[in-house]
Amino acid sequence: MQIGSKTGSVFQLLKSQTGKSATNTNGFQEQLAQSNFDRTDTNRDGYVDRSEFVTDKMKLRGDGFQPRLEDVLNDWNRFDADGKGHLSEDEFKSRFSSVLTVSMGRITNTLR
Repeated sequence: MQIGSKTGSVFQLLKSQTGKSATNTNGFQEQLAQSNFDRTDTNRDGYVDRSEFVTDKMKLRGDGFQPRLEDVLNDWNRFDADGKGHLSEDEFKSRFSSVLTVSMGRITNTLR
């Protein structure tokens, strides 16, 4: 997903929620978490491991932002708090939603 791209899935999710009530922010957040899980689980085994996470998060973004490896590894450590080395779909989505929250169409605490 390219955050700065109008063809990126975040833009499409935002567009799909336009004009809908604020009660849909939970649904939007769930869709955003699912979209991120689907993109990050590249081998489609139902888990995101450290390698998949780092590879996905280190990609140059559409807005030209290049994450630092240190920041990506810190994000992984927040997601993989129990140190198992992989996250199930439910664990990933739960941690994603606790790190990145959406309210009234705004995204806070962005992952950099």
